[in-house]
Amino acid sequence: MRIVLLCIFGLYSCAIQAQNFRIQIAAFSDTVSNSYFTDRGVEGVTIVRSSGGLWKYMLDGYKTRLEAEDIQSQLRDRGFSNPVIIDNEVEKVLSEGNCAYNSGRVKPVDDESVPNPVRSVYFEDGKSNFDNETLTKLDKIYNLLKTDPKKELRIMGFTDNKGSAEDNNVLAAERAKNVRNYFINKGIKAIRLFVEVYGEADPLFPNKDLNGKEIPENQHWNNRVMMKYK
Repeated sequence: MRIVLLCIFGLYSCAIQAQNFRIQIAAFSDTVSNSYFTDRGVEGVTIVRSSGGLWKYMLDGYKTRLEAEDIQSQLRDRGFSNPVIIDNEVEKVLSEGNCAYNSGRVKPVDDESVPNPVRSVYFEDGKSNFDNETLTKLDKIYNLLKTDPKKELRIMGFTDNKGSAEDNNVLAAERAKNVRNYFINKGIKAIRLFVEVYGEADPLFPNKDLNGKEIPENQHWNNRVMMKYK
């Protein structure tokens, strides 16, 4: 069976697709030929250019996570090592950061006024260990999980654009898994905690300015784990 969708070429936009879920098949700093996908039985790939200059290869148009997970499994069977399901609800939050170039002087703030806020913790360049501020925030989230045993938490790992995409996926996974393990060690059941790895895809703020110069302050805020209840 071949995976087929309409083929669209587009640049990154702050607008969100109408579908509930998308799948990022792969992300590279340079473009790859269409045969990279068609030779593995995948057609109709959407090419997206992120604000950070990353080329992302997507499949669009899934109404439910179950449907997207089925395609994700098929992609893994075809040799794609890290297909990522993109929830457009979360993508909306991410795109709000991408719609403007940040000076790096203002720390991102979690919007606690909404019913299900996205909460974030941040990491030093290339590291996955917790500082005191991160521990304080994780303890607050733990208390919420402990109070309501029905809550399930999505834990999403990200990095800046330094290094290779593969290394960044590994680092992002390590950050997200460390957060997951922290909750597990405090007594939260593992089946309530879901890790998603984005690597350098979907930066909170652009890693580079319009002249291609890196913005270290922005890169710092992109080294993060974001958490949201399922």
